[in-house]
Amino acid sequence: MGSSKLQGVRIAILVSDGFEELELLEPRQAFDRDGAATFVVSPAKNKVVGMNQEHGKKEVPVDIPLRTARPEDFHALFLPGGGRNVEHLVKNSKAVQFAEDFVVASKPVAAIGEGIAVLIPGGTLRNRKVTCPVFLQEALRKEGAGSVDQDVVCDSTLITARGLEDISAFTHAVTRILADLRSHSSEMRRSA
Repeated sequence: MGSSKLQGVRIAILVSDGFEELELLEPRQAFDRDGAATFVVSPAKNKVVGMNQEHGKKEVPVDIPLRTARPEDFHALFLPGGGRNVEHLVKNSKAVQFAEDFVVASKPVAAIGEGIAVLIPGGTLRNRKVTCPVFLQEALRKEGAGSVDQDVVCDSTLITARGLEDISAFTHAVTRILADLRSHSSEMRRSA
């Protein structure tokens, strides 16, 4: 039995083929268990295929096609990592705009691993403090973001984590921030 601390919170999970399986599935299960409604949003039509070095490939159904998804229908955005996933998304102007709209609206954006790179093309990371995999640090600095080596960094409504080893701390931080926002938002409580 789950809790209701995220009851009524709608989370869009922007993802494409090649997502890091554990970075999507573990946080999603935790958010769902805490009462959130999570929706896979993707440029893919019916399903996305993830990757897991130990267990092969996992298919996840697409709940809402990116072409019809509207940021205003969600309270938060979750960006899992995975190199191929991010490559597909940053080449898709609709995906970049979808993610940018959450940042501009000051809605919570949670990115783990390479997922943070989806925000680079939109230029929304300038003067933000983030954490990321080591290989992305220089690219983020060039975009004006301050990158630090910590498991999780919370900069207002932007929550970032380095990768797989930080899933638990990341999930806890995202849940804490969303639960706090929900407790102060009559709109989020109304949708419960």
